Order: sequence, then C-alpha cells, then structure tokens
Amino acid sequence: MKKQNFALGCLAILIAGLASAAMRPAADMAGTWVGNIKFTSEDDDQLTLVLTKSAAGYAGIINDALGFIKKGTPLTDVKAEDKTIRFGFTIIFETGGQSIEMILTLDGDKLAGTLASKEKGSSQEFEFVRKK
Repeated sequence: MKKQNFALGCLAILIAGLASAAMRPAADMAGTWVGNIKFTSEDDDQLTLVLTKSAAGYAGIINDALGFIKKGTPLTDVKAEDKTIRFGFTIIFETGGQSIEMILTLDGDKLAGTLASKEKGSSQEFEFVRKK
C-alpha cells in the first residue's frame, strides 16, 4: 500500500510538472533588436534586426548603419525552436556578396550567439539587445 501511494504521488508530481511546462508561454523573440559589429578593420557598425511572429513562425528583416546590408534585407531560412532562432541573410561588398548565418539564443532582453560567413568559413560571437 505504501509503495502504491508513493508511486501515485510521484505520478501526480510528474503530471503537475508537465502541465506547468505546457502552460508556460513560448519565448517571444518578436521585436526590434540592435547590436554592434566590425565588418571592416576600421569601422564599427550597428545591425538592426526586426523579427515578426506569425502563425507559421518568425520572419524578419535586417540592415546596418554603414549600408553593407541593403536596407530591409529579408531573413532567409528562419527556424525558431524554444529560445533559439537561426536565419540567414546576404551582405554585399564591393568585392561580392557573403552569405551569413546567425544562430541566437534568447536570454531576457538579449539574443546572443554566433554570426558565421559561409564563404570565409569564419564565425564570431554576436549579441543583440532588445530595443525598448
């Protein structure tokens, strides 16, 4: 009898935990985000990321203050799961374009992760802060 009560108690705790997790709202990454980066050796640049949420997931645009990223450049291959979002975009330089992939994780009012250039095979840490 004691074992049965213990098992039922454990089951009740497990069910309560699963219900609590299911009721927690999904991470909301929609909004305007800003972050600083060096695209060239001399110039600091500011990226602005605008994420919108729809029934199908997230979409968005990205641009920068120096004009390397054309204003309103759409994000491509956007995938979001839990607190992580992955997307791509293209930067146009005088010498050609670069495909960029970002993988970012939401932590409060920050989206932090990596920015990687497919052509250069390089990556760097990057952080956006939610614009209020």
